[in-house]
Amino acid sequence: MPASGAETPLEGTDSGQNSLSPVEEASKEGSEVDDAIESINQAVENRKTSNPIPKWIRTNKRLSTFKIQPLHDRELHFWRTMIDKYLLPLIENLAEKERISNELIDLRNKSVFAFAFMNIIFILFVFMLQLHKDVFGIDIPVGIAGYNRTYNEEENSWHVETIVNKTRMDPITLCLVVFFGAILIIQIIGKRCLRKFLELFLKFLTF
Repeated sequence: MPASGAETPLEGTDSGQNSLSPVEEASKEGSEVDDAIESINQAVENRKTSNPIPKWIRTNKRLSTFKIQPLHDRELHFWRTMIDKYLLPLIENLAEKERISNELIDLRNKSVFAFAFMNIIFILFVFMLQLHKDVFGIDIPVGIAGYNRTYNEEENSWHVETIVNKTRMDPITLCLVVFFGAILIIQIIGKRCLRKFLELFLKFLTF
């Protein structure tokens, strides 16, 4: 009985030590990170005051036999500044990181929705133009089908009427044809201008 009574407080003490609240665990992790950063800063400060031989040189049999040439003060200042600015571990802000992640997800969802909505509107617009081609279409002459000759008795003369073949195109198709045709013309003009420029440049180099 006395032995079991003596062990009971020990068990209660162990369970109380092992069970930590989330706040205590977070504070413990934060203190560990602060200690690590403090140790790194202390190491950097120690290297600022002196220029010791690194351990990886001292433990190497071949490298330890060579003469060590210390770095200049400007180079030491450069490397120490770079370590302080870029190589020290970053202190992450979990709340800021979560906020940025949520904003990126929201931006992705809005972008996808806007892109899909614009595509749907464009498809419906083109479909309506093709469906009502007789209303919104544009007649474009493509050739001559023949001639219609009529005689006017009052004027005692013949009238010749040209019959033209026409095709009806919707405005979207016509705009695409005009756009790509303009691009083709610009490319041809640009190639001719580039060729003339290269010819003049080569003549200038030969002088």
